[in-house]
Amino acid sequence: MNRLVTLVLAASCAACPDADIPSPDAGPNPTDSGSHISADVGIAPVDAGVQTGDASVPVVDAGPPAVDVSDLLECSSAMQCRLVPNQCCAPCGSPEAEQLVAVNGERASQARERYCEGQNSNDCPRCPEGPPRQTLRATCLENSCTMVDLELASFTTCSADSDCTLTLSMCCDSCVPHGADDLIAVRQDQLQNVRDAYCGDEPPMCPACSGAIIPGLSAKCVAGSCFVQER
Repeated sequence: MNRLVTLVLAASCAACPDADIPSPDAGPNPTDSGSHISADVGIAPVDAGVQTGDASVPVVDAGPPAVDVSDLLECSSAMQCRLVPNQCCAPCGSPEAEQLVAVNGERASQARERYCEGQNSNDCPRCPEGPPRQTLRATCLENSCTMVDLELASFTTCSADSDCTLTLSMCCDSCVPHGADDLIAVRQDQLQNVRDAYCGDEPPMCPACSGAIIPGLSAKCVAGSCFVQER
């Protein structure tokens, strides 16, 4: 966690030369809805069930969950963590941050059992379910699965296109050409913070490769926020 302390900062990837993609080197429309420190003070977890002990890592706390899953959060790497609904019935469509919790993926079924205790999941409405938006991520901070939101203003605020850059929306490069779904646009000076949010305290060993960005994609500053633009 010492590295996060020095970083400048809230619903269910070395490399071949390529100047278009900032190297992941092994190493989250702003949705900031809680109290956090200034726009440049580090990673802001938004997991309702985790409160980090480091005062330099501001937490956007949505309040205690109705169900205690604190014993299902232990992790040693970001790859072990997964976002799951914090309710028995999965949300219709793409879930928002307040409808999710980050848990160890191997304990996801236990989390569901707890959220459904006393309820019948067969009574849940039948509706299309979607994945969380790609900027909501489960990562491992201080050995605890935590949700981070890469669309916080601290990661995306800009005043010109030159403030923004494209980066992979994953920890390790998949080694194939990347389209818009594989990328996010963030502030240049927050790039390492975003990589750290993806990969957690202990980044995994990523393949020694780098996929090229499909032509026509760029990072643009639109209405004060960085976005991936297709042209």
